[in-house]
Amino acid sequence: MDAETANMEWFKSHVEELSFHLASELKDLEKVKQAVRIAYGSMIASLYDDVIREAVDECFMENRYASEATHDDDYGGG
Repeated sequence: MDAETANMEWFKSHVEELSFHLASELKDLEKVKQAVRIAYGSMIASLYDDVIREAVDECFMENRYASEATHDDDYGGG
C-alpha cells in the first residue's frame, strides 16, 4: 500500500469512528456532517460523505435494536 492510499484509509477509519460516536450524541445526520467538517475540513467531509452516512445509519440501527431489546426485557418479551 502506498503512502497516499494509507493516508486515505486512515482518514476513512477516523471519519467513520467519529461519525458513529457523534451520531449517538447529536442524533442528526446534518449535525454530524457539520461536526466532521469542523474536525477534518470540508474536503474530507465531502470525500467521505457516504462513510459518514453509513456510520450514522449503523449507529441509529444499533440504538434502535438496543432500545427494542430493552423494551422487550421490560415487558417480558424476547
